[in-house]
Amino acid sequence: MISVVVAAYLSVASAVNKNDFTSLPSNSLTPLHRIVAFTRRYHCVADLFSPGTDERIASITPETDTKISSLVQGQTTIYGRILRVGGRTPRVMIEILSGDTLTCVVPLEIARELGERLYEFAEFSGIASWNANDWKIAEFRIQSFTIGSTKTPEQTINELRSLVGQYFEGIDAEAYVSSIRGETEDI
Repeated sequence: MISVVVAAYLSVASAVNKNDFTSLPSNSLTPLHRIVAFTRRYHCVADLFSPGTDERIASITPETDTKISSLVQGQTTIYGRILRVGGRTPRVMIEILSGDTLTCVVPLEIARELGERLYEFAEFSGIASWNANDWKIAEFRIQSFTIGSTKTPEQTINELRSLVGQYFEGIDAEAYVSSIRGETEDI
């Protein structure tokens, strides 16, 4: 485990020296943003030293810019549960289907509406920025939302089955997919 931590630490130091953070995973940027914010607030420098020596290998200063320029932007829809609403700048914390949380910028009037819908499932439309390296959402600005149904996934599947199920009767899904792939039974 130590070798993994040291390798990650050295990757961060290298990124700081190059002032290029595109090679870092998006989840490692949040703590780095906090360190930069600390150096700006207290007008100080955070030095990174070589493991096992007193040699400085990188310095995070108030001028360090951790913004990634290789973000891809686009209109998208996100599905999730509303966990938290508020802050000086209106933000909403959403638990997305993967279980991860996403904190999103939102207009004040939408924040007020969402505040009355805590813990409900919703569909959010807006502009997302993705990290081009790992395609994780770096930022999401909510433009509109629709509260989802209160049905369970099982109820939704049963409704779907009742609408289109007759078209799939008598089809062996495994055999069908195998035929598409060109697989034979002796494999």
